[in-house]
Amino acid sequence: MRDFNSPLALRLGGSAAAAVVAALTIGSVVALATASITLSGSTGDPLQNLGAGAIAGAAGALAAIVAYLVGIVIGVRRAVVEGRRAATVAALSLPLPLLAVASVVAFSWSFRPLVVVAGALLLLAVAVLVLAVSGALDGVLAVRFGGATAGAAAICVVLAILVHPADRGSALADRYRRAAVPVALIDGSTLDAPAPGWRLHSIEHPVDLGGGPRTPALVLAPPAVIWQVRGNYVQLQFVAQRGAALTACPPSCERLGATPEGAAIWAMRRPAGASPGYESIWVNVDGGRWQLAGVGPLALDVADAVTVLSRLKPVDVERFVAVAGLVPA
Repeated sequence: MRDFNSPLALRLGGSAAAAVVAALTIGSVVALATASITLSGSTGDPLQNLGAGAIAGAAGALAAIVAYLVGIVIGVRRAVVEGRRAATVAALSLPLPLLAVASVVAFSWSFRPLVVVAGALLLLAVAVLVLAVSGALDGVLAVRFGGATAGAAAICVVLAILVHPADRGSALADRYRRAAVPVALIDGSTLDAPAPGWRLHSIEHPVDLGGGPRTPALVLAPPAVIWQVRGNYVQLQFVAQRGAALTACPPSCERLGATPEGAAIWAMRRPAGASPGYESIWVNVDGGRWQLAGVGPLALDVADAVTVLSRLKPVDVERFVAVAGLVPA
């Protein structure tokens, strides 16, 4: 047996490339079709749009995964001899979990060069594994080359950690600065709500897609502090407003009062047909808005919401992250 079977390697490479193209095409079509359906009845509510986008993305990703797996199964059946097909399909499926891990790393480490190199080396190691189990590459050579490649990838990851220590607080602060959201704490010092029965549940931090110092982070939804309130959830969203401040009250809203500093507290009533009450209550501040919104079937408690908004004090990003950085997201 020769050490390297180039015709078989080319056939496998072509099959994998065709499967990737099919996955991207079908996944995009399904995502767009799903989005057109889920957004057809949208009222413009940001949370509703976010949910519709998440559903469309999940549907597209699932369709892309199925298309990729079907594509590689078809390609392997045509190229690889019986007895090696199952192992080859399994090896060609490894990029899927690697892609999921890469997505998490990309969000948390912002595409550090050494991590990108490590990812490329791991994909190369997977390619060597595919060639070995399919019979296109001699096993001894595959072990040597694949082991060296995987080892180099591990060294890159270690160097990335040593050269760029993981400073979660600094990274979070940088995200908030790029998102330009007006952060605040209760009495300027805590995230424990002053209203009785409110328990801090989690925090949704801004999503950072690796924007540069002059490029804002892409925020899919406003960063939010989420409290659990008697079986319901209430989130405090920090909404950025670049340029002119938010001052006008939208249609169908009303003024509930004012904070001790004199800022007006506004509220939006729930839509017709829903239970009575308010769906959001907010205060306009420099740089944007602090907005309380219910997540669930129950309407906001007005007295509690006014208490929380009245006790909020603006703080700098470093102070907010020092308090919020260790809260589960």
